[in-house]
Amino acid sequence: MLLALATSCTSGKASPEPEPEPEASREAPPTVPESAVQTAAKVEVPTWIVTTGSLVAHDRSEVVPNVPGKVIEVLVERGDHVEADDPLVRLDVRDAKISAREAKANLAGLEAARELADKTCARTEKLAERGAVSSADVERETANCRQAEENVRAAKERARAAAKSVTDGLIRAPFAGTVGERAVSIGEWANLGTPIVTLVEDGPLRAELELSEAASVHVALGTKVEVSPVALPELALVAEVTRVAPDLDPSSRTRVVEVELPPNPELIAGMFVRAKVITGSRELAAVPRTAVVERGTSPRVFVAVEGVVEERLVVLGPELEGERVGIARGLEPGEMIVAEGVAEVRDGQVIH
Repeated sequence: MLLALATSCTSGKASPEPEPEPEASREAPPTVPESAVQTAAKVEVPTWIVTTGSLVAHDRSEVVPNVPGKVIEVLVERGDHVEADDPLVRLDVRDAKISAREAKANLAGLEAARELADKTCARTEKLAERGAVSSADVERETANCRQAEENVRAAKERARAAAKSVTDGLIRAPFAGTVGERAVSIGEWANLGTPIVTLVEDGPLRAELELSEAASVHVALGTKVEVSPVALPELALVAEVTRVAPDLDPSSRTRVVEVELPPNPELIAGMFVRAKVITGSRELAAVPRTAVVERGTSPRVFVAVEGVVEERLVVLGPELEGERVGIARGLEPGEMIVAEGVAEVRDGQVIH
């Protein structure tokens, strides 16, 4: 009985807890070698304003007749190239020819009358020298001579105008260019001021750009501009501002500037363009493209701060030569960054 009780008491005694095993030593994160660290360079990049505009020819004319008349011949079609003074359209000028002949005949009659008046004046002056006529007769004949001269002068102008009406019946190109549109056909009546042909000058184009009021104060003659047609996004033409409007458009509050473009056969008048107007420059940090990590939608770089890696979000700037990229915000020139092996680098790692 006592033996059983002793056995029972012995079995109810708490057994000593086993000593905890020593924890396995945790691995320290790998360090970043100093050889992978370099200084962010300082670069100067241009600042610009982005705007839009259109390409226009230096000259674009809607040719109109100087005299009204019926169209009897159209000498050009859309796309035809013409030189200055080439004929475009011929009008019926038969009535003008009649008027020209009448004006010429009238001039001949008045010239004969002037010749007679001159002879009468000369004879009257001789008679006056001998006292055979009164001074009133002399004055009257002198006035007749002057009137005859003025009549001839006026008749010459009328004859010249009538002759011009005949020659104006053949409408000519005011400059060399390409026909953009033919607006009349044979048999139609061409009135004064009615466009009959649209002519576009050949040669280099210019870009007309509209700048906002705030942007326009940063632009002057000679300002650099990069122009790119929307239809040809891979084409970028660098030129300079050659003309600046002296005032703002009162309705749109915009200011027009013109940019002379170098010759390019791919450009077409009327094209819509985007333009970067260079307004100055700014200093940015420049880093190798390999130093930038894209995680999600946020680019970032790893900066060395007192021997420890600091992960930092940045805003990228322009692509630069030598496989580099500018940092618009988040990094200053002269700061130390990790440039190699950044895919495995983590915030807080030690640089050794």
